[in-house]
Amino acid sequence: PVSSIGSSHGTLCHFNKENPTTAVTLLTFSAEDGPIPAFSVRAEENVHVIANNLVDAVDGIEYVGQGLYVVKYTPTISGHYSISVEINHDYIRADLSSGVRVDTTVASAQHSTHNSHLVAVAGLEETFQVVARDRFGNTLPSLTSHEDFELDVTLHGVPNPCNSVQREDDPIAIIEILDDSSNDAHYNVAYTPTLAGEHYASITLRSRGGLLATYYKN
Repeated sequence: PVSSIGSSHGTLCHFNKENPTTAVTLLTFSAEDGPIPAFSVRAEENVHVIANNLVDAVDGIEYVGQGLYVVKYTPTISGHYSISVEINHDYIRADLSSGVRVDTTVASAQHSTHNSHLVAVAGLEETFQVVARDRFGNTLPSLTSHEDFELDVTLHGVPNPCNSVQREDDPIAIIEILDDSSNDAHYNVAYTPTLAGEHYASITLRSRGGLLATYYKN
């Protein structure tokens, strides 16, 4: 097997000194790599390349009778997938050229990320960005595709022990939605601290749904 980890380019060179006549290269892509990337082979004769990708595996194939099969799979990584179906090593005569497009699911607060700094200066505006991701780590393409959640940011500051000021501070966070394909983030958060000391931030994603309750009146 040949690994491309740590390589700064996409070219793999494989030579087996034990068998200089025929080189067999096995490329393996894990499920975390997503859909198998396109690659090309440029070599002399007697070179064979085999590629395996665990993300292409299906959950199961069930025969339901009358020549019908049910194929079940659970995609976890968004992207475009190609489909190929073979029976006895022969491709079926059906148009599968369009493949399948797998979209992201709803945003997950646990898997979303931000790039806030650990140090800020009193009186100067501080900004950071929030990237919304689903529970599989896929970055949401835009916020308009999932409008059933919103970002909430609160900050609370306590004075430094060396600070003579004993008041606490709750800076107001201004949240800007960055719904533009040119931006890598989805939200821009800006706040201006005025108190020297520790500040604690709470960043939450609130979505619709939750507890379903039925009330009875006796």
